[in-house]
Amino acid sequence: MTDQKEIQQKIWRTLDKLWKTVPQYHGNSKLLELIAATAGTEKLDSILDDDKAVQLLTSRHDGFTPPLYIYNFINDISKTVNPKFHLDPWLTPSSPCNFFEFGATTSYCINQTAFETIKTIFTNPKTEIHLGDSWQFLDSTKNKFDFITCFPPFGMRKEPTEINGLKTSNDFGATLLIKASMLLNENGKAVFLMTPSFLFDDRNKELLTKLGLFADAVFSIPNGAFLPQTNIASNFVVLSKQPKEKTFIAEISSDEKTNKTIIDNYKNRRAGKAIQLGSFIDFMELKSFQGL
Repeated sequence: MTDQKEIQQKIWRTLDKLWKTVPQYHGNSKLLELIAATAGTEKLDSILDDDKAVQLLTSRHDGFTPPLYIYNFINDISKTVNPKFHLDPWLTPSSPCNFFEFGATTSYCINQTAFETIKTIFTNPKTEIHLGDSWQFLDSTKNKFDFITCFPPFGMRKEPTEINGLKTSNDFGATLLIKASMLLNENGKAVFLMTPSFLFDDRNKELLTKLGLFADAVFSIPNGAFLPQTNIASNFVVLSKQPKEKTFIAEISSDEKTNKTIIDNYKNRRAGKAIQLGSFIDFMELKSFQGL
């Protein structure tokens, strides 16, 4: 099996060649490394042989690419649902459904370049990709989903709207999370990557409760996980329609064995031997994992 260092060297040899032939070219290797880890070196080699594909994957896109252990964690959460129908309302080249199978996927991509990148590189006959905003779809569709994943844009603002007669905040990510999660099946789960501000806004929490949505879990992501792209702290917020008295909270680790323990505790609604491995808290009282 090709080791990580050899893969990185192979990628950087290709990027170095592009720097010499394409003026002002600046490439990012994270997506290429992720493809090698999830789809194998044959898929990587086929991309590296295509200069256009490499440029598409390494050009600037909305959002950022988390490390592999975070994608593996999302995939482990999906296995608690075994989804047949999946939704991503804000698809980017870094979205989890590009790298893992979550069933028949409906997705919306607002960026033309990102849309072309995904259509060119991540060919999956089970994925239905739409170019445009998912807002109208979320308001009008009668479809239900077992699993929803989303890396919404951080810090984006949108005029408050109404959901079932209740007014939302101007936080685009929070509103997208709530609107999308309304489409969950009774046993489905939504996993959104959110900034810490989401947990500090009691209006979001109250709105979730009034709409029959519950914070199944909050998984804190270690500081520095997204470097060098960004140093913004973040959490995975897992919503469901199944009432829970307490929210499960833990801190994801770069150690895969530790994360398996966290997932096991989460599935069994069991507190861990250390607070990082799982604890329970009233969602309205939760501001941050560090605050515990």
